Amino acid sequence: MVDHKNKTIQKWQQQIWTRLLLWKDKLIQSGTEIAYGTLCAVALFPALEAAQQGDFSLLTLLMTDFGVNLIAHQIQAVKDAGEADAPRLLQSQAEENPEIRVELDRILQKLDVIELARGSMKEEERATFFEQLKENLPQGSTLRLGKRSVFVKGDLCYSIINTGDG
Repeated sequence: MVDHKNKTIQKWQQQIWTRLLLWKDKLIQSGTEIAYGTLCAVALFPALEAAQQGDFSLLTLLMTDFGVNLIAHQIQAVKDAGEADAPRLLQSQAEENPEIRVELDRILQKLDVIELARGSMKEEERATFFEQLKENLPQGSTLRLGKRSVFVKGDLCYSIINTGDG
C-alpha cells in the first residue's frame, strides 16, 4: 500500500515537474503577483487531467492521504477556470479562506512543489522566484521561506527543506 502511494506521488511529481518547465516564466516574470496560486495550479492540474482520463488515483490521494477535502470538492471550479485563470482563482481562495489556504499549503508541502520549482530554474532565476513567492504568500500561510531553505510550519515544529543552492 505504501509502495503504491509512493509511486503515485512520484508520478504526480513528474507531471508537476513537466508543467513547471512550461510555466516557469509565469513564476518568474508575468504571473509574479500570483506565484503562490501558480504553484498550487501546477500541483492540481495533473490530478484534474488524470481524472478526466478516468484515473482518480491522484484525487483519491488528495482526499485520503493528504486529508484535503475542501480543494477536492472545488476541483470543478479550478477546472472551469482553466490554465489561464486557475492561478488567480487559487491565489484569491487562499487569501480569502484560511481552511483552503491550509489545504493548499499541505499540498505544496507534501508534493515538494516549491523545491521542484526551484530545481527547475537556473541559479539566477531562483533568487527572483524566492523574492516573488516571499512577497506574495497569502497572509496566514504556514509556509515559511528562509534565505536558502523553505521552512514548513507543522503542529510541533518547523521542518527544513534545504535547497542546496547557496
